[in-house]
Amino acid sequence: MSDPGPIHHDEKGEPIRTRRSKYCYRFYIKHHDGNSAVAQWLREISKEEEFAVFKQAVCHDLSADSHSALYGLHRSSGGKILKLGTRDEQVAKFLCEGGDVWHGYPCWPLLRLDDTGTKFKNRCPPKEVFRKMENAKLITERDRRRLEVGKHV
Repeated sequence: MSDPGPIHHDEKGEPIRTRRSKYCYRFYIKHHDGNSAVAQWLREISKEEEFAVFKQAVCHDLSADSHSALYGLHRSSGGKILKLGTRDEQVAKFLCEGGDVWHGYPCWPLLRLDDTGTKFKNRCPPKEVFRKMENAKLITERDRRRLEVGKHV
């Protein structure tokens, strides 16, 4: 099996962890290598920005059920929700690999004609996640309603 990618480290080579939960984050190569078969982060999203999206998801507990997955988004300094992925995704999904190591990828919403039915619904974050985002003032009520049905903000 090939190396999945590095864990985020500081300048001393120590894993950088989230403050509260002490989670590590792995930058999976397959989500950065241009392979259109899997979700891809935009090239202009730096590792620091990707990790910041993860930290925000952890900080606000943007999960639906016992941390099986966390969800996050990236805002501009002006408050606009930015695109994260090459398919115009604005929400990222983060999964635990085991222990305290997590990784993530852009997941929602997708503007693809072949994303319908079950495949489409399986990618959608649970509504509870969008409500948590709204309660944390990360999105507005209008944003929440649009994201819940798969529309971009």
